[in-house]
Amino acid sequence: MTSYLEKAPLIATCVSYIVLTIVITLLLSFPGYGVVLLPQPFLRVLVLGKTISYEFADVYAIFWVLYVVVTHFTLYYLVMRFARLLKPYIVVSIVIYLLNLVLVLGGLSDENLVRLVKTYTIGYAGALPGIGITVAIEWLGWKLGRRLQRKPPSTT
Repeated sequence: MTSYLEKAPLIATCVSYIVLTIVITLLLSFPGYGVVLLPQPFLRVLVLGKTISYEFADVYAIFWVLYVVVTHFTLYYLVMRFARLLKPYIVVSIVIYLLNLVLVLGGLSDENLVRLVKTYTIGYAGALPGIGITVAIEWLGWKLGRRLQRKPPSTT
């Protein structure tokens, strides 16, 4: 009997979320869209002129990585155990984005990020672009994990 955690490609979704969040926020750091589209709790914001990015080489990044791993494992376990959806990454990504938004607005992040999220994410753009990016990140991680989970054909 397989467990629910074996059915979900958890490690791949965690790693892809961490890596793609870093890449997207660094690529969009010049106008500052990265931190507005993907608000992350526990990370400090580095503001240099018009460039706004997260400080990934910081002690708080360790807390962020632990937070990402724990939330992924918990949410995928709950969704796979109780909901049994065909595409659980959609529900998980929406919950992760909204949880990130609540934690950032609740004060578990840099004051600059709280101000930026209140002004641009809540005020102008809304949460839909960020939810879309988060769903795409989780989808890529899910597909990568499914591909890695396939067993190679036995040669006997």
